[in-house]
Amino acid sequence: MNNVAIIIPVKDDSKRLPNKWKLQISGYSLFEIAINKARSISKNVYVTSSSYAVLQEAEKMGVKTIKRPQGLDKEVPLETVVQHAIAYLPAEIDRVILMQITNPFTDVTDLVLAMKSNCMGVTHNGSFYSQTKQEWLESGMKNKQGRMGYIFMDKSVDIDTPDDYNKAVRILSDEKN
Repeated sequence: MNNVAIIIPVKDDSKRLPNKWKLQISGYSLFEIAINKARSISKNVYVTSSSYAVLQEAEKMGVKTIKRPQGLDKEVPLETVVQHAIAYLPAEIDRVILMQITNPFTDVTDLVLAMKSNCMGVTHNGSFYSQTKQEWLESGMKNKQGRMGYIFMDKSVDIDTPDDYNKAVRILSDEKN
């Protein structure tokens, strides 16, 4: 599926959970977990960020980077970030998956399904979203009723706060026992 790109947006300065992208779960950062899963199914993985530190780490991991300009480095809708990143994708890309680092339980098999159809990984806000490049450009994530299927994930924690992070760590700890 060389015509699918996975875009991973990363901020260096999360307001609710500082350095969120560096938080470790089972010995890997949320950033590394997302990139490793994305790279296991696509050679077209892009990290978009306004942070040079994030972009340098992404390059070290062998993924492509897209520098976000001023204005997109604040609280903006994710579809705006994706629409900006699409301008840097090769012309042959026709499907784009937005993958968030905040859910370390995103399953690779769910991402493989997402490579084939419009869908979202269901958490309380979505772990990933998949649409054609044209749909992202035309309307972002708006007006998707009836046009986007759902992949219901077995387990999910959207890590935005210290409590969310602790819950994710507990889930993994319980699984090991």
